[in-house]
Amino acid sequence: MRSSHYSPIDLGSFGRIAAWAIRVPYIGGTSNAYVLKSDSVVIVVDPGHPIGLGRFESQLAALALRPRDIDAFVYTHAHVDHFGNGALLDSPRAVHFAGHATARLLYEYGQWRGEKIAGVAFLADMFPAQAGEFTSLSMRRFLEGFFPVLPDMPQLHGTDRLQMGDIALDLLAAPGHSPDHVVVNAAKEQVLMSGDYVFRDGHISIGYHAGGSIEHYRDSLHTLSDLQPCIVLPGHGPALSDWSRLLHQAEGRIDAELRSALRVAKVSDPLGSFFGHRLREVGVYAAANRLAAYLAHLEVEGDREE
Repeated sequence: MRSSHYSPIDLGSFGRIAAWAIRVPYIGGTSNAYVLKSDSVVIVVDPGHPIGLGRFESQLAALALRPRDIDAFVYTHAHVDHFGNGALLDSPRAVHFAGHATARLLYEYGQWRGEKIAGVAFLADMFPAQAGEFTSLSMRRFLEGFFPVLPDMPQLHGTDRLQMGDIALDLLAAPGHSPDHVVVNAAKEQVLMSGDYVFRDGHISIGYHAGGSIEHYRDSLHTLSDLQPCIVLPGHGPALSDWSRLLHQAEGRIDAELRSALRVAKVSDPLGSFFGHRLREVGVYAAANRLAAYLAHLEVEGDREE
């Protein structure tokens, strides 16, 4: 891959804040870390996965910054491709901020890391035809690589808002991709860091393996519709604009996801049909995770009918 692929992207200046995107590789793709710099502070939002630690540090150096220059990290949610490097970077003075739910998960990372790796045994029981894939050495190595052992994160605080120097950020609840997900809003500068909530053309990503919810996704659409950012900086992919259009597109994709679930519910083996359909799209592990969201949706619909 060309080295230019891992060069910081200058997003411009927003009032007193200069912003850059840093692409950080992880197993399966790249995520975006955002560097916000004013005259007094340096804040990094979602520093990425430990596999990409070296790439993060080299791009930071290209901005004439060192990890020790970082004053704060902010996390949109507790997925390792977004928070992992925050635990490893040599940033002794940095304070770590996350939404309250994310902070609780990060404190318990060691425990749920083990649960994620052990959870494939349950999937193997659910889908015996694919049991060999779930229990294979390659699957084990994939999971241990994606969920690495990490040291405890010092100075970690759950918050709804932070003010550091001349940068003010609001952490607004946006569950759907995961239950703990927040978006990070610099309201004065009209810059929104949307994490994994929405991507180009309104694409959505429901993190089924981590308790993501179609219903929560839809609820968040309405609670976030009053925001008026000029630029949207997602956790993966290019910078975006036209927030209201993105939300409208996302709502259409949610509706399409629900229609797909309802279609397979009418066949003789709905779970097997749904799993097989997703298996062709995304692979065995992700297909099983998506099935979990389908089951959760049926539970919600059942509660409404009672």
